[in-house]
Amino acid sequence: MVPTIPVTSRISLGNVTNETLPDLVDLHTRVFPVNYGQKFYDEVMNAGELAKLIYYDNQYAGAVCCRLEHSKYANYTARVYMMTLGVLKNYRSLGLGSILIEHIMENARRSTNPIVTSLYLHVQTVNEEAIRFYTRNGFRIQTVVHDYYKLIENRDAYILTRPVFHGYES
Repeated sequence: MVPTIPVTSRISLGNVTNETLPDLVDLHTRVFPVNYGQKFYDEVMNAGELAKLIYYDNQYAGAVCCRLEHSKYANYTARVYMMTLGVLKNYRSLGLGSILIEHIMENARRSTNPIVTSLYLHVQTVNEEAIRFYTRNGFRIQTVVHDYYKLIENRDAYILTRPVFHGYES
């Protein structure tokens, strides 16, 4: 299990708002091989604590964008789908991505209606750096999805998952 990483005076989290949306769009343009449309950003604007920007020395450095997916089988459970997590190259290896994951995990652990059972995401099978990052942060490869990505080379994706363990106090 990855320990919780404290946010320091040099590192802070911020909400996605109308004012910060241009930074999020810029980050996605610079980090990801996929173009995200207005529907994606509309969803992110309504994601609350499941979408965060991370700042280093008051400069935006990365972001995580997730959505809650309710179970088809049990009304009281859900999963969190991590749509994107990206950190600008100059800010990598500072623990920022891990801080974003732990923020999402803490929110998932606190959720009681619905109870969140896991986080999951897709990553290109050729993206070895991302696969190493996610496995270091408690994710495991669950399966491969062939031709998941339609508009880029290397179209296959792994689904990586991380269980959410809820601590219950007596």
